[in-house]
Amino acid sequence: MKKYATIKNRNILTVLILILFSTFFLPTVFAQDSHQWRLPEGAIEWFGKGRIYDIQYSPDGTRLAVATAIGIWIYDATTYQPLHFLKKHEDLVERIVFSPDGSLLASEERFDKIHLWDVNTGKHKYKLDHRGGIKHFDFSADGGTLVTLGRGSPFISTILYHVDSGTEKQVKDMRMNDIDFVQAYHKTFDRNNNILATGELDNTIYLWDLGEGVRKKTFEGDSGSLYSLAFSPDGKTVAGGGESYPQEGEDGHFRSEGRLDVWDVVKGKRKHKFSGENMFSIRSLAFSPDSSLLTGGDQFGRIHLVDPNTGKYIKKLEGHSDEVEAISFSSDMRTFASGSIDGTLYIWDVASGGKKLTIDGFFNPLTSAGSFGVSADGKTIATWGSSQGSCLWNATAGERRKTPIKSSFGHHHFGGSPYDKDGNFILTKKADWFTWDRGEVEPTLFTLQSPSGILSYAFSPDRNTIIIGNADGTFRMFDMNRRDYQKQYIAAHKGGVVGVAYSPDGKTIVSASADKTIKLWDANTITERQVFSGDMDTVTDMALRPDGKTIAAVDNTATIYLWDMETSAQKKLRTAHAAGVLSVAFSADGKRLAVGGVDGAVTVLDAASGTSQQRFTGHKSQVKVVGFAADGKVLASMSDDGILFLWDVAATE
Repeated sequence: MKKYATIKNRNILTVLILILFSTFFLPTVFAQDSHQWRLPEGAIEWFGKGRIYDIQYSPDGTRLAVATAIGIWIYDATTYQPLHFLKKHEDLVERIVFSPDGSLLASEERFDKIHLWDVNTGKHKYKLDHRGGIKHFDFSADGGTLVTLGRGSPFISTILYHVDSGTEKQVKDMRMNDIDFVQAYHKTFDRNNNILATGELDNTIYLWDLGEGVRKKTFEGDSGSLYSLAFSPDGKTVAGGGESYPQEGEDGHFRSEGRLDVWDVVKGKRKHKFSGENMFSIRSLAFSPDSSLLTGGDQFGRIHLVDPNTGKYIKKLEGHSDEVEAISFSSDMRTFASGSIDGTLYIWDVASGGKKLTIDGFFNPLTSAGSFGVSADGKTIATWGSSQGSCLWNATAGERRKTPIKSSFGHHHFGGSPYDKDGNFILTKKADWFTWDRGEVEPTLFTLQSPSGILSYAFSPDRNTIIIGNADGTFRMFDMNRRDYQKQYIAAHKGGVVGVAYSPDGKTIVSASADKTIKLWDANTITERQVFSGDMDTVTDMALRPDGKTIAAVDNTATIYLWDMETSAQKKLRTAHAAGVLSVAFSADGKRLAVGGVDGAVTVLDAASGTSQQRFTGHKSQVKVVGFAADGKVLASMSDDGILFLWDVAATE
């Protein structure tokens, strides 16, 4: 589900600095909290607010907190204007919890750290380096204690901290009768932190008495998988969400359906189960403050509202185009918020089920495919973002001009330069292609019938032909004038075609594959001319030097592989990315290479010697795409953390 295409874009222009400000850049936030956020050294600008991991309304309903890969955004829950951006984390923020009075916020940073924040001022109070690993945490009912659950084999450790000082208050080691329960995929405390519910992938839920250190009850759901878990605020009910195991239908296809089970904590029995109603795999759950409503967000962006007490299915809410990561009700129960990996945060009206407000820019796969390009006249920028679909921007005014079609699955990707020779732009959605003339209201759809999925594409130099690389190792040629295929599927590789390119003279096609090979093809006859392999691992990205003389490839190791197109000589450049590099790009003059690392760092190297010229750090996740601006003064990098950085590389020209 969370595999991303590797369609690449290499036409990144400095004009990017002029775009997206009105949607993604929040100067008011940084004016107020400039002491908490600094651009990384070498960065010119950044776009995006980070991928959403958790959202929570404050208990008094005045604030909405959004935890992302780069920090926490605090919004006024009346105006939904940003108040603070909390940034002290070294890694992504996985979970947030408000204190009962709403004045404090605790955040869990991946790799076992807890931060405490003053919600009103946005100031960081302290950081806890939790020993034994954090498995779950919450505030006590009176707000004076932070209760954490960890593991220090062979014990389960409950560590209590004084909220005021962050000092340890009590440590309780318990020999549980099933010590592996803290490895459960989902965990939640009851309101008083006395009972812990844990969920296993096999759709089994356990209730544990933390005082006695024993398992109290077991709830065994129908066959399937469990992906989400929630305790009702009154402590009487536990809900589990997931999906059934795939079943073969009459048409021979296997399908699964979403499942939402509600369990009575006191009686130890299932009260209600929900399925059908176009319910897909339930990935997030939230009860209303009075425990009278339950929402479940599914894999494809739908939200299901049910009554957990009567078993009534109330309504289905649609708007998100991808998995719903988190949901939270306001204290007055008039609204609830939902955050999705499509990059949107929606505010819903509970009574009507209508969408009241959209807060966008929380990109997730902004970064997993080439997401921008410039028109031939330089006046228009095409951008892609999950929340906005695909947009055209006025490069000088910084305003969105048009937004074309959105799909219910939201996987739109640009690649290569998205513009054809007539100034229309191209985008893809899974196996489909769209072309959109800037004078048309809606795009024109062409179905490419790629059963395995499109991974890469490139225009020929004359812009008349597109070569399309597919996940099954084939590629196809598409005639842009006839809007038809020149060639049927060419069995090019034994693995997905992750990169394709034309030589500058249009006579040669280069294809790179996950099968650890790179091949050269005669562009007229589509016959294989040469194979480069060597000792590469699975290729993740490929770039052709603008003069067509050198191929660069990376394979998730620390090495860049270079081949001379004329002599076939291979050369290796070693980078400082010990964890490996995933993306590579040449500068327009061919003298520099940029690589994006698994470690989130970006490096610029001399293409001849491999000498490192600049290294940029700022991303919190692996860098999937890098690209130089045409003038060579700016480098863009995009990461799974949902952030696009622009770096100043003028000094290396």
